[in-house]
Amino acid sequence: GVSVPHAAQVRRLRQVLLNLLLRLREMHAGQESGSPRTLHMLADSTGALRSSAVLLLVLEGGDAPRPKQALLNVAEQVAPGKFAAPLAKLSRLRETATLSDADAHEVMIAMMDLAAAMHQRAAAIKE
Repeated sequence: GVSVPHAAQVRRLRQVLLNLLLRLREMHAGQESGSPRTLHMLADSTGALRSSAVLLLVLEGGDAPRPKQALLNVAEQVAPGKFAAPLAKLSRLRETATLSDADAHEVMIAMMDLAAAMHQRAAAIKE
């Protein structure tokens, strides 16, 4: 099979996280927290966050857990306990496609914080 060079993986991870962070910020600035478009964007961001968490852990020399667990692990490493409730709400959003305005706002802020922290960690990885 084809293997992707380490430096390319690091650059791609940084790019994905930065793009995700910018999209989340743009959505936060331009939409109401509980709007259908915002909820759809939040639900869609889950996949990128989860896959980025797996790659981040691998590039840092760790194991590659399942994507959902990888995101939980990274979130706990970043700030123990801070992201547990927002991530649970994000999972609920993916399952039910609904979230209150207040919960959507909380999840949006938390996902921006988490994406920024993950980007910072990715920036520290040597190419």
